[in-house]
Amino acid sequence: ARLLTVDADCVEVAHEALFREWPRLRAWLDEQAAERTILRRLGAATADWVDAGRDPAEVWQGSSLAAGLELWASAPDELTTDEQAFLQAGRDRLDAERRHAEDQARDSARRNRRLRGLLAACAALLAVASGAGVLAVGAQDQARSAQVLAEQGAQVAQVRELAAAANAALPTDPELAVLLAERAVATGREPAGGAL
Repeated sequence: ARLLTVDADCVEVAHEALFREWPRLRAWLDEQAAERTILRRLGAATADWVDAGRDPAEVWQGSSLAAGLELWASAPDELTTDEQAFLQAGRDRLDAERRHAEDQARDSARRNRRLRGLLAACAALLAVASGAGVLAVGAQDQARSAQVLAEQGAQVAQVRELAAAANAALPTDPELAVLLAERAVATGREPAGGAL
């Protein structure tokens, strides 16, 4: 009780050594000094904000706003109405920025889902197109094979016709029969459809 003397407006310390030897007192004084510093800065920033017509760009952000809001929560009676309005404007701006960031994150997630869906659809279409291409190549090969078989059949028929004509011409015109037989042999050796 004799170490500190309390008046209506101030507290007096009995001896200067108390500041060095009493850590709790030193911590209290440091806290008070920090609060007074924030309060002075808040007063100056609020005056500038009011002079600027309460421009939202003038409000505190980041650590300054956090310190001001902490001071407001711990000692609301020490702040003027304008200082409280200044801090509330900073809080409102912070909330609006958070909502905007959350909206952007939702929009980005929605776009990413849509892009993934489009990518999956493109992959499915590519798979279908690849399958159709494989089937078309197979059908083309079958058509070529059928064409070759048809040409071979026509070639065999032509060889038979020439052989029959050679047999028929043999009794009356042996020379023509030999020419027709040679032609039948040559036709039988030619590749049908360009390949055999």
